[in-house]
Amino acid sequence: MIFKSYRILPKFPPISISGEKCDLLCKHCGGHYLKNMKSITDPKHLFSYCKKIDDKCNGILLSGGFDKKGMLLNLRKMLKTIKKVKEKTQLTVAVHPGFVDEGLAQELADAGIDIAFTDLIGSEETIREILGIDALPTNYLNSLKNLENAGIPIAPHVCIGLHHGKLKGEINALKMLDACDPAVIVIIIFLPTMGTEMENCSPPSIADISKVMKEAGEISKEISLGCMRPKNFLREEIEMIALKNGITRMALPSKKTLETAKNMGYEIREIEGCCGLP
Repeated sequence: MIFKSYRILPKFPPISISGEKCDLLCKHCGGHYLKNMKSITDPKHLFSYCKKIDDKCNGILLSGGFDKKGMLLNLRKMLKTIKKVKEKTQLTVAVHPGFVDEGLAQELADAGIDIAFTDLIGSEETIREILGIDALPTNYLNSLKNLENAGIPIAPHVCIGLHHGKLKGEINALKMLDACDPAVIVIIIFLPTMGTEMENCSPPSIADISKVMKEAGEISKEISLGCMRPKNFLREEIEMIALKNGITRMALPSKKTLETAKNMGYEIREIEGCCGLP
């Protein structure tokens, strides 16, 4: 048995191809997390940066802000460069594309991306109220199917407590995955962030986290606990719940969690990359 411990930095840098621009400014994020990414909005700069890190890094995560329709800003502008990066470097390229129609899915496949990290939200109310997008859960599922049909591995991300820290649609999101075949399912947890509209919300309760992880653990897919989760006193308790439910992939697990996994008979494997990679 293997327990996989993931660390994204320094060998798998996240890059915002929109800079700090985001048209959505969702209530839980407000563009805050774009500030923690390397900003590259020019295709030539993206290629030169990738050539520079080719012998130092394992890959890159391309993400950024989104337009009002939930699509990644500047993505189409970068497609030729992404293809060039795949042809001229050894880097793994993961993309967080937002909504993807059949045409864009094929363009991403033609560019040679290695995997798509996609959000999956199971509540229409959450989509409209928290993200401000006029869309349905089926729009997220259709994006997954479009990517999968184009031959791109998918790693859907399900966020526990995105609706002001309360459950609303998470179980539905997991059940929706019966309609596709993800390489990995990533569980993340709402983290109140200073400076956002939801900074005064509480993270989801341990009981709610347990409920969703139990459901996730019953899915016959590979499940990962992502880096977006509370890092305070709840950290180790959350990781123990994940372990209890058979989740053996984690971003930045605590020393106690690693020790517990060893005592459970797991071999620890450390990987420098995103926990959503196959």
